[in-house]
Amino acid sequence: MQRTLITFLGTGKYGETLYQWPEVGEHRTRFVAEALSKIWGATHTVVLATQKAEEMHGNDLQAAFQMAGLPAPVIHRLPDGRTEQELWDQFRILRQGVSDARDGDVLIDITHGFRAQPFFAGAVLALLRAAGLQPPSLQLVYGEYRQNEPISPIWDLSLFEELLEWAQALTLFLNTGVATTVVELGKQLKRKEADKVCAAGTRNFPRFEKLVSAIDRFAADMATIRVASIISGYGKERGSAARLLQAIKEFRQEVEAKLPPLALILDRLEASVRPLVAERLYGADGFKAQHALARHYLNLQRYPEAAVVMRELAVSQYAEDERAVEVNSANFDERQRTAAEKKFAEQDQFSCKTYGQIRNDIEHGGFRKQPQPSKALKDRVGKLVEQWAVLPTAQTGNAPPESSEKAPGRTFFVTRHPGAVQWAKSQGIVVDRTVEHLELAEVRPGDIVMGTLPVHLAEAVCSRGARYRHLVLSLTPELRGHELTAEQMTCCGACLIDYRVERQA
Repeated sequence: MQRTLITFLGTGKYGETLYQWPEVGEHRTRFVAEALSKIWGATHTVVLATQKAEEMHGNDLQAAFQMAGLPAPVIHRLPDGRTEQELWDQFRILRQGVSDARDGDVLIDITHGFRAQPFFAGAVLALLRAAGLQPPSLQLVYGEYRQNEPISPIWDLSLFEELLEWAQALTLFLNTGVATTVVELGKQLKRKEADKVCAAGTRNFPRFEKLVSAIDRFAADMATIRVASIISGYGKERGSAARLLQAIKEFRQEVEAKLPPLALILDRLEASVRPLVAERLYGADGFKAQHALARHYLNLQRYPEAAVVMRELAVSQYAEDERAVEVNSANFDERQRTAAEKKFAEQDQFSCKTYGQIRNDIEHGGFRKQPQPSKALKDRVGKLVEQWAVLPTAQTGNAPPESSEKAPGRTFFVTRHPGAVQWAKSQGIVVDRTVEHLELAEVRPGDIVMGTLPVHLAEAVCSRGARYRHLVLSLTPELRGHELTAEQMTCCGACLIDYRVERQA
């Protein structure tokens, strides 16, 4: 297999030393490129150098490779990088060097990288990985020249490349819920940790794979819209959301010690999963968990899944008893489910039609006489999620809501905090007016008022026929009294909860 060394050549004064790569090999020379080519067994060596560096060391480097019996290096000219265009040219040359070698093993040496060159090396790796063009095997090294010592070590910086993998995997997971790469990286690290344990002869085998497995199971349920499997589980088995929360709690310390990249997102992951747990699907708690699941899909911009969950939630609220909802139970009755769907269609024709239009438009890929534009479809799904309310059932005593699409009203967000405004946008919440102070005279029946109103104002909003949604979040002591960013609000589990406030006589 082709093994390509990509290295930089600078303008420094290089003295002879014994370069040593622990557990790989050593070689005495002036040039770290020669040492790496010899120790690593490179079949091709690509040297990136400015004109000045090539003039100073190019001939000596070629001669050294010839004396060592190594294939002659190929020198690619780099611009100095004094302008933005020259920096982009450096980037392109390095990118091309890695791309040309991607069919084999690649070793990148940043020892003599100058100015932004080492940074560009990392950026190139990130770009190629994101594009799926990374080599099958890639390592990053640095040779530490020690002038007055007998040995100059070569440091393996492959952890940097692993961190790039984790960064991309975690970004994908947090933004889409797809955990395939996170799971694979977790398995790779588990194998490495297990090898270390075996080499040391101890029994302290890594256990964090249980957390990785819990993430894998939860993501699989999310991908296939297994509502019951996520929220309440099947039989005696708890839901995948609850199992993930338990795994986070149980293995947090070990993950923070042995899997630091994953530890960075545990709080955020915990906050997003906690609302998805309920003992049963039927009843107020189960319905709230299903609504939270629809909102979670919406936050991930997975609109078809959000629409599916909301439609089934709407049907479930018209069920006469749990047999039409508890699909994870032996008592589940498809006839009862059909009866709930019929009741939904009869008692809320407009909403039933709306859900049907959205579902058909999505399922048929827009192959309709008048397919909705993507933005309109997204907004419509978002509105269904945001304007949901609990219907009366044997388990809940709330008053039934008016169909939100019959009388959509306006949505007011009462806040003076920029972070809260940005948070609402990041959650896909549609707001008609953001105000610092609410004028009650402007509130009409069918409106929605969101914020942290004092109880007497919340009661006044409800008495005018509007809905009040309270902004709730769990603040840590160090965050109290500070302006929060949208990301901090998300980490604190910010959410909007419907309240109906009535004044007692």
